[in-house]
Amino acid sequence: MTEAAKLTGKQRQTIHKAIKEGRISATRAESGEWRIDPAELFRVYPPASTVNDNQNNKVDAGLQQIDSGLQREVDLLRERIREKDDVIDDLRQDRDHWRQQATALLTDRREPAPSTERKTGLRTLARPWFLLALLIAAGLAVLVLLFQDRIAMLVDTL
Repeated sequence: MTEAAKLTGKQRQTIHKAIKEGRISATRAESGEWRIDPAELFRVYPPASTVNDNQNNKVDAGLQQIDSGLQREVDLLRERIREKDDVIDDLRQDRDHWRQQATALLTDRREPAPSTERKTGLRTLARPWFLLALLIAAGLAVLVLLFQDRIAMLVDTL
């Protein structure tokens, strides 16, 4: 802000007031100092009139310093964008790799290898003695439900 005041011939308080009122747009740097675009500054306050070459050199040096600071910031932002693009490319490659693996697993249509273990699935259910036992158990369950009141009376009398 001091440089801006020197470049325009105004006081720091004047520049600060213009920022607060919104007549000049500025941003705060991480160090806490205000950053003002020279074009924005000179839009509101024209450059101070120079009487000699020494003042011209100071103005030019101030503008060059501001310009080099902005160029550094642009370079840093471009570098961050490149880093983020690299991360995005890595994530896309990972995604494509996992997608290929999932597709390969879902489309695997090989015949299962014959098992040497004895299977007890539907074969056990199809055996006649198992079906008979299942029928007897179901019948007993139905009888208990039908004669539930009588069974309760018999239990009470005992």
